[in-house]
Amino acid sequence: MSKKKYIILVLFGLTCFFVFVIYNNIKESNILHQDGQITEGEIIEFKHLKKSSYSLIYKYEAYGNFYQNSVPTLFFKCDDNNVSGCLGKKFNIIYSKSDPSISDIDLEKYNKYKGMHLFY
Repeated sequence: MSKKKYIILVLFGLTCFFVFVIYNNIKESNILHQDGQITEGEIIEFKHLKKSSYSLIYKYEAYGNFYQNSVPTLFFKCDDNNVSGCLGKKFNIIYSKSDPSISDIDLEKYNKYKGMHLFY
């Protein structure tokens, strides 16, 4: 395979991947918008991934079951207790009534640090 064809193939693959991610994000956002339910959740982990990328992991309860989800973020600290990623702090979570594993966290004034967020 020539170098030009290989580059075109890789670019096509990356484009398909990004289209899928964006489509899935929009689909989940629509689900939350249509049948979202709000509960309280807690940030349980703030992981450094690479360079300036972090993952904020939160847990919440819906219909007697516990769920965990994550959102990509930049580094941030809570103003009130100076803890990285507001670890241990509680925030509102919106989850789908039809599929409670689909959710998003409202970080309130810290939403600006979130990467792709579905609803808030």
